[in-house]
Amino acid sequence: MLGGQGPTGHYGLHLKGASHWTLSGFTVVNASKGIVLDAPSHDMLDGVEVKNIGAEGIHLRSFSSDDAVRHSVVHNTGKSSPQYGEGIYVGSAMRTGGRARAASRTRPTATRSPGTASGRPAPRASGCAMRGGRRTVA
Repeated sequence: MLGGQGPTGHYGLHLKGASHWTLSGFTVVNASKGIVLDAPSHDMLDGVEVKNIGAEGIHLRSFSSDDAVRHSVVHNTGKSSPQYGEGIYVGSAMRTGGRARAASRTRPTATRSPGTASGRPAPRASGCAMRGGRRTVA
């Protein structure tokens, strides 16, 4: 288990330029952002749990490509910033560098995300369906 210093503290896990990594079987809890990958390529997040996070749970940003998130659970995000409480955020906003930093061929599949503190519904993910308010494998 990776723990932060609460929802306004540090990132739970932050990797820059990581390529061909598999991150699996652990939990990130009580951090400002859960798992952040900058410029990742061909990485896999498999069987991770991210919970009690200040902003977004998992963020694949800065030209991420060919990454996948599967068999994972993201919940209780947006604890300190409900407007940024996405479960899984792919790509980067225009305000982070003057131009959009697009993501390509990134796949969140078979991942459960019960929703966010902002009250917005959980993001759509391929290969998933809503059952009892939780996103599960279809």
